Amino acid sequence: MQHYTDHVPYSPYNRLDFAANVAARQKVTKVLVPKLADITPGGAAYLNEADGNEPNFQRVFYGDNYPRLRAIKRKYDPLDLFYGPTAVGSEDWESTTEGRLCRVTRAL
Repeated sequence: MQHYTDHVPYSPYNRLDFAANVAARQKVTKVLVPKLADITPGGAAYLNEADGNEPNFQRVFYGDNYPRLRAIKRKYDPLDLFYGPTAVGSEDWESTTEGRLCRVTRAL
């Protein structure tokens, strides 16, 4: 018997299988979102609707506005008190396996 989910390209949440959830999340990031981007060039999304694992979030979420927003962030939040995984300036931080937030050091 074929199930509805056999042909629907979505990733259900499994409360009992963490590995399946990680795989489903990767499917969203690596397969489904790129397909949507292909059929909606220049499209956009609200941050709460977007893929939080988007590797190019600066371009995808903020577009040409990112450099200006980055300058505003540096001016009004020079100590980086405000953080979000896909927020402006978040590429300066990384989360450790213990969950600590650490500043990224860049080679000169």
